[in-house]
Amino acid sequence: MIGAVVFDVGGVLCPSPVGEFEKVDAEYGLPTGTVMSFVRGGELFARCETGRMPIAEFYRRCSAAIAEKHRVDVPAQRLDAMLWACMGDNVRPEMAALVVEVRAAGYRTALLTNIFAERRDWLHALLPAGAIDVYGDSSELGLRKPDPAIYRRLLEMLGHGPREVVFVDDFPENLVPARDLGMVDVRYESPRQVRRALVEAGVRIAPEPVDSRTGGPGAGGPGTSPRGLAAASSERAGVASEEVA
Repeated sequence: MIGAVVFDVGGVLCPSPVGEFEKVDAEYGLPTGTVMSFVRGGELFARCETGRMPIAEFYRRCSAAIAEKHRVDVPAQRLDAMLWACMGDNVRPEMAALVVEVRAAGYRTALLTNIFAERRDWLHALLPAGAIDVYGDSSELGLRKPDPAIYRRLLEMLGHGPREVVFVDDFPENLVPARDLGMVDVRYESPRQVRRALVEAGVRIAPEPVDSRTGGPGAGGPGTSPRGLAAASSERAGVASEEVA
């Protein structure tokens, strides 16, 4: 029986960051994929995501490496703006509403994300208070996806066995370790597709989002604004978030 649902952040709760990387490539005339090669799977960024390097040092080294190879100066400020654009307030309303609904239905909820320490406050403010029980923050845990160890640590934090947990991510390589451990894996395609996949897995929520104004099917669930989601969270969940160091 499912007892917990785990969500990735970038590409699931928030839009995929890949487009922002490509914008910098185009802006500076770099080959497509140049910036992404430093961020997705790059050793320097992995150090940031596991708490071993400050992000300012990554910017400095990334800029230097690009300048050496491509003879192009990409300022640290531009890289910082790029990563902020990947985050900001771009949470998908339907996904935020879905998380709140899952929590209100009595399931434990978690985020499992590769993120650097300087964005930890942003992560904890992403969803309304009470919506998330466990934060699987790679920079705090010193582990990152797709290392199987971070999935095992998350299960310990949740207090559930793998077959009691659903994990939602947009990158196939991040789903493989979850599946190998016995978790139910769901690859993100759209909020409606994720909702239906959760229902198929046995999560007791509505198969379609409900419009709180009409009581019928709608696009946003229990309110799509942060204020509306916060109200839904406090009224229906009433549970304080357990932040695990």
